[in-house]
Amino acid sequence: MFALAQQTPQNGTTTPAKPASPPPRPVVIHQDTSYQRAMQQQQQVQNQLQKNAVQNQVRQNNANQVLNQTTDPALRSQLGNANASQQQLQQAKQQAVIDRYRAQPAVTDPAVRQQQQQQQQQQQQQQQEAKPADQEGE
Repeated sequence: MFALAQQTPQNGTTTPAKPASPPPRPVVIHQDTSYQRAMQQQQQVQNQLQKNAVQNQVRQNNANQVLNQTTDPALRSQLGNANASQQQLQQAKQQAVIDRYRAQPAVTDPAVRQQQQQQQQQQQQQQQEAKPADQEGE
């Protein structure tokens, strides 16, 4: 009554069912966390520099506004000196952020790193191949 999945050949024997194929293997993606961490740090440095620049611009605008409204020469001189001191402090902060970033070890993109390693291997092979030719001439 029910149709079977396997058909019976005319000679009366049944064909064995094909075994089920194994499930596909999961794809494993290895992520280079050191590269990701370096990119995050670089982004943090850029964000910090931008934040510092905005704060410095606001401070400078406020200082200029106060300085322009001041008529007393002695007070103007003091405000000018304070402004110059603040500018030096801001520049030192910016430089400190940059120096901290530069002090960290460089991490390159995994694909770039692999390409560099391949190039180094090719250069080493070329150097090794060139050595016997140089030695024959001696």
